[in-house]
Amino acid sequence: MKLLLSPLKIGSITVHNRLVMPPMATFKSTDDRFTEQVLDYYKEKTDGAAIGLAIVEHCFVSPEGKAHPGQISIAEDGAIPGLKRLADIFHANGSKALVQISHAGAQASAAVTGLPVLGASSDVMNRQGDVPQEMTLDDIHRITACFASAALRAKEAGFEGIELHGAHGYMLSQFLSPLRNHRTDEYGGPVENRVRFHCDCIKAIREATGPDFVIAVRLGAADYPRGECEPAEGGLTEEDGVRAAVLLEQAGADLIDVSGGLFGTERAGYPGLAMFTDISAKIKKAVSIPVAVVGRITTSDQCEAILENGDADMVGAAAALLKDSDWAKKMVKEIEEG
Repeated sequence: MKLLLSPLKIGSITVHNRLVMPPMATFKSTDDRFTEQVLDYYKEKTDGAAIGLAIVEHCFVSPEGKAHPGQISIAEDGAIPGLKRLADIFHANGSKALVQISHAGAQASAAVTGLPVLGASSDVMNRQGDVPQEMTLDDIHRITACFASAALRAKEAGFEGIELHGAHGYMLSQFLSPLRNHRTDEYGGPVENRVRFHCDCIKAIREATGPDFVIAVRLGAADYPRGECEPAEGGLTEEDGVRAAVLLEQAGADLIDVSGGLFGTERAGYPGLAMFTDISAKIKKAVSIPVAVVGRITTSDQCEAILENGDADMVGAAAALLKDSDWAKKMVKEIEEG
């Protein structure tokens, strides 16, 4: 059997294959809720039982953490009915499912949220030029509790777990990157301190949801500037990304989902089979939990080679699925018939 079609245990669950539908923002919510259009979108993408693990687009955990118009809320209990309908769709289509939960931090804007902008430090990060308030310890503890409450809502809706969004310049990514984290307290300085917020969230979620709920982390493993291959000078290094992954596992994470850091998902001239497979391979060697990777993965041969090389345990193909809803079904059929 090809590795891509083999099962994999992630925490308390087992997925039937190694293919991930990564979180991709639809920008299609109304009043912060799932619409029929969004539900139909997910039904179409996961139809045919070809996706082992589906991860819902990032949902904000607190009102001031909303990243953009059209983003979906998981910040209060009114979100649960829509989430339940979505979980039922995934399960009917044969996929295990997680909800990605996020806080935009300094990338939020007062124009969208109507609230003050918060960040790891006071660096401006949004296009509107909002100067964020450096988060106090009380802010950190409050938002940690928001992440835990959001995870509990996902559990109540029937999801197998959540994915903490710690990449692409959102709040947890801001804390991890030395380019945006200039703090002098226990959340700043060495990588052990800069990943502390992530670990606090994992522990709070575990306490709220119990031992059988899956906790994944989308880890921005290094700060690769747009148009460049190597990490930015003074930014998050690959070595720090590996160390962070080890600490996340120790805190209780069940899956590390590797992507880009502060500057987003693009990386020019990447050296591996996909955009982040060189760093995912290093992380996989350092942790004992499964590792997923994304970044310009478009063919079955590419997927299989990534798995066979030991670069990752799971592969995510956002662009391919976005372009062609039948891509996963076609690929699985190609492997089964090949």
